[in-house]
Amino acid sequence: MPILLVSLTKRIAWSDRLNRRSTPVRRFTPTLVVLMACLFAGNAARISAAEVTWSTDVQSAWQTAQQANRPLLLYVTSDHCPFCRKMQSETLANPTVARRLRDSYVPVAVSADRSAAIAAQFKVTGVPTTLVIYPDGRIADRMEGYVSPQRFDARLQSLVTQLSSR
Repeated sequence: MPILLVSLTKRIAWSDRLNRRSTPVRRFTPTLVVLMACLFAGNAARISAAEVTWSTDVQSAWQTAQQANRPLLLYVTSDHCPFCRKMQSETLANPTVARRLRDSYVPVAVSADRSAAIAAQFKVTGVPTTLVIYPDGRIADRMEGYVSPQRFDARLQSLVTQLSSR
């Protein structure tokens, strides 16, 4: 960012010497507006994904899900799983998925390595595994392995629609 500002400053000074009639602000305002819009648009996706608050305490998240009458999304991962990292970087970080998680679910993430009891309780045999549990305790969906952002969001949307129609 400092290099960009220095470059713009030099460019303004150089063009000001060539054309004294128009001010640097007038010449570069459209460029600066487009630049700021691009920077904001790029950060907006990161901000929305970052706004998802992932709990690591299943019991606390379950209580929150019941109180809010929202489904619990239990994401079981592992530190040494390449498909888990792919799921986190592509699917869970997707702005549309992140918005749906934030607005309609209580997300909780646990490591199968560190929470073997939780993994055993929900019969997790591979990672990543994503479970959606309705507030009444029913397991509404089980997704094993990597799921693309589009497919994941479609399933999440369908499950919320089913819950709200009851």
